[in-house]
Formats: sequence, C-alpha cells, structure tokens
Amino acid sequence: MRNPAHKQLWRAEKESVPLTPVPYRDAFTPEEFRTICSGLVPRSMEEKWYVLFETPYLLFFRSWTGRLIYRMRVDQDLSGARVVDAEVLDNPEFYKRGSADFEVSMLSWLVRRLLLHQDVPLPMRAG
Repeated sequence: MRNPAHKQLWRAEKESVPLTPVPYRDAFTPEEFRTICSGLVPRSMEEKWYVLFETPYLLFFRSWTGRLIYRMRVDQDLSGARVVDAEVLDNPEFYKRGSADFEVSMLSWLVRRLLLHQDVPLPMRAG
C-alpha cells in the first residue's frame, strides 16, 4: 500500500531521476527503525526536508521544491533494519552532488540527526 502523502510527490519523484549510488550503509535497532518510519513532515519554511518511508525505501525530498534527493533501500527483520542501497540525485540542474564522503555524511546526518535526534554535526562540503 502506498503512503497517501506520497501522492503529492509523485511528479517530483519522476522528475528527479537519474539517481547514482552512494556507499552509505547503516543498521538500526527495531526501536530506531520505528522512529525512522515515522518520517519527517516540515512544519515551517526553515525545515528543508520531507522524509517518508514507503517499503522498502526511505525517501528524502527537499521540502521547498518537492524534489527527491536521496533514496535508501532498507531491509528489515526481527533484529532491526539495515541500509542495503543508497542513491542520490544525479542532476546538477536540481542538486549539486558533493563527494562520495560528503554524501555519506549527509545521509548519516539526515537519518541520525533529523530522524533519530542524535547529536551528529552537519557535514560541510569541501571547498
């Protein structure tokens, strides 16, 4: 079953391709994964990300444009969940990709800081 919130973003997702792999891997406890699945809906203009989980993907959209920037495929079992694949938008007209290290750090920040509320520093682009 599709998440009803995703209906609003169908156009953005289709226009946001192509995606390119990011070597981000992570694992989550069952409790962390339940929190992650709650996603994130921006409540103000200052909140720049809209995040939703639609099995098996965790989708990260820019809140102002509705563009899909990151997509992570997550496998889950009784012990929790793990990221098995991650991708970033590969379209410089809509998103200027950083190095692989930056994109891994950014995904980690999005998940760990924005969704799990852990104390993780915001990554900075080189240069």
